[in-house]
Amino acid sequence: MARFLCVWMMLWAIQSQAHFVWVTYDKDRSMATVELAESPQGDRVSWDPGQALTIDGIVVIKGDSRDGARSYPWRSKPGPFSLSFPYGIIDRGEGPFLLVYQARAAFDLSEAGSVPKNGLQLAADAGSDAWTVRVRWNGTPDASAKLFLSDGTPLVLGQNGTARVPFGLRGMPVALRALHVERKSGTWQGSRYGLKKTWSTLTLPVVRPMTLGSDEEAYRSLQTASEAREAVSSALRWSADFEAGDGHRTVSGRVVADRSPEPEIVFEDRDVRWPDEDHVRTQISSLFRHRRSVPFADGDGRNVVTWTGRKDRTGREIAVADTFGSTYRVKDGAVTEVARTIEGRRLVLRILDVERLPNGKTLSRRFTSTTTGPDGTVESELTYEDRFVTVGDDRLPAERKVTGRVRGKSVSMKVVFSDYKVLKG
Repeated sequence: MARFLCVWMMLWAIQSQAHFVWVTYDKDRSMATVELAESPQGDRVSWDPGQALTIDGIVVIKGDSRDGARSYPWRSKPGPFSLSFPYGIIDRGEGPFLLVYQARAAFDLSEAGSVPKNGLQLAADAGSDAWTVRVRWNGTPDASAKLFLSDGTPLVLGQNGTARVPFGLRGMPVALRALHVERKSGTWQGSRYGLKKTWSTLTLPVVRPMTLGSDEEAYRSLQTASEAREAVSSALRWSADFEAGDGHRTVSGRVVADRSPEPEIVFEDRDVRWPDEDHVRTQISSLFRHRRSVPFADGDGRNVVTWTGRKDRTGREIAVADTFGSTYRVKDGAVTEVARTIEGRRLVLRILDVERLPNGKTLSRRFTSTTTGPDGTVESELTYEDRFVTVGDDRLPAERKVTGRVRGKSVSMKVVFSDYKVLKG
């Protein structure tokens, strides 16, 4: 009886004011939050704790419930978070109908553009200043659906089931909802209905208009490739021991990543200075600093991005009009080469091998670095080999090997990390 009253009160609430299921991510995609509200992070309706959801194809009863919402760990999961479930039978004076909810959140351009085949699904491709939204019913363009912004503003769908939606103002994300009505009768939990209404929502990532003068294809290709690289969660706080050696001497210490952009590196014995201690510090810093998550629009995306017209087996070359004259090569949605000029010296990184993670992201585990001086002389040629270990939901360095030549001299170094600890508080 109590459960019946709970379900009845929820159905009465949704009849008195329209509510929809929305999914949003936190900053690092660590958690996906599901809420029943008029708009994302709006006034929520409490959920029946026994309501089963189909999340990523798996039926789930419970989540971490808080403030009328449910949260689910998602950082290490592949693909976008998506769910579907029948909510119940409702009658608003037009006869009883079965209400079905579907919801999805996209963290980056790749997730935004992917389209599941079942049910009512929304996808979006980023252009120069707007999204092209695609509405599909069981994989087929659905021009008969009704599409809205999260605030209820109606959008016009073309014959191919697409609509143009400007990017959000002031860095705000765009959220959409669509309705598909099936004139079919059936039975749900012993009650009959004459219609089936499916509401589907999509929460898109923050995307800003590309820099004026950029080539749209080049800009979005570099953004997609940049977002394919795995970043370290800014929420993860940890410490680890390290030992570095060149085959003759070793130095050890501890590295702590708390809330600052740079990890704190403490050497065990400050009285004994290893000749390449500064190099060790540089290698450890770069392992973590380059893994921080920076929105594309706040990094390379601030600049004009164009194709150079050059292409080889490693991919097409993209020019970024920054102070370093940076260029990238992109192939199959991934960065294969990075080149920059720093104080007159040209640095070229070539990625030879990557580790592919279950969430679809990649980590470079073998690459080369070549530095050429202002006169064209090769000053250094180094090969890097990295191994990683899982800490929480993140892949952190376990070992780095560096071999090669610097100004004609052979160099070799290895840094090994151990005893990772997740810091609390």
